[in-house]
Amino acid sequence: MVRDTRSLLEKQVEDVTFTSKKQDFEDMDQLLKEYLGSNNLESLSVALLKIRQSVPTKAGIEVLYKIAADSHDSRQLLAAQILGYHRAWLTVSNGLHRHLELSRNTEFEPMVKKALVWGLRQREEISEFLEHPSETVAREAALGVPLGRRTIFPVLEFIRKSLSPELERILLIKLRHVHSSLMPYIFDIIVDTSWTENAIFKLFSELPQISVFEFFVDKEMAVGDVGMDIEKTSRWHSAVRIAKETLSSDPTGELIRFLLMRSGDNEIFSRRHGTFIRSVIKSVDSGSGQELIGDLEALTLGASEEKVFRLAQNLVELGSRLEGESAQKIQAMLEEWKSRSVELKLKIYHLEQRIV
Repeated sequence: MVRDTRSLLEKQVEDVTFTSKKQDFEDMDQLLKEYLGSNNLESLSVALLKIRQSVPTKAGIEVLYKIAADSHDSRQLLAAQILGYHRAWLTVSNGLHRHLELSRNTEFEPMVKKALVWGLRQREEISEFLEHPSETVAREAALGVPLGRRTIFPVLEFIRKSLSPELERILLIKLRHVHSSLMPYIFDIIVDTSWTENAIFKLFSELPQISVFEFFVDKEMAVGDVGMDIEKTSRWHSAVRIAKETLSSDPTGELIRFLLMRSGDNEIFSRRHGTFIRSVIKSVDSGSGQELIGDLEALTLGASEEKVFRLAQNLVELGSRLEGESAQKIQAMLEEWKSRSVELKLKIYHLEQRIV
């Protein structure tokens, strides 16, 4: 039986100081023997601290790999953890390939494989372990997988298949910060493969909302002009519908400010997305509404009457959602805007009376 000592590798031991230095073959072997000879927690911690502060040389790496490959060696787990902690093998020729091959060994205990996969963290190659039969190993892969062009497909495939709620949760949290440059790949994967509505809803609920809007809502008309077969077109329209529902049900302040700014600056954008923007504003609560009032007020400073009118459309909708002091402030803002010209006053009046 082997002990998982990785957590101890991360801890400091008081009153013990060692000089960090490179170890040769014999030194690394001696450190591992000290670990095996530890008979209490204090001596074990001291041995692990020495290992932590020791950077294996090429010879030391050979020792570690020899032990890590031997399932009968009681030091196997510790060797795998040291390889994952220091990762000096990344600087060795063919080191990554060697570590990856060892990680693929199907005869190792799950804890050993977990430690080896941990050594691949933030490397694209770790993505192949996302669907590993051992959830312990797969979880390590989910925690360590970076988001990039080569990994976005296996990450989304895992979410699409809904293989594990816990690992799915980990991957969805990662996608909250996905770079916008990866959104075209997400778009292609959703259109090219079959997803359940629930899976797309969960995905859109975590992706950055502005990116979801730009790649699924704002591009709706443009994509409709591109030749797609009936199946892909159906998936596309379904994705657009779910995107609108997801964004309008729980919009972030960042998305609302983005929509207001674009709406104020671009008349075509305002007309095209007016209905969607109003549906988003309907989900604004009183706390967010007060911030939104300030944003609208700032956007109209020195603005043209055309821009003020476009923003007034959203302000009138917001006013119907709020009460008390917020509602009074909105009414005061509308009255101030009406005073700018007779024409603007009439337009805003029509908005208030739902004539427009």
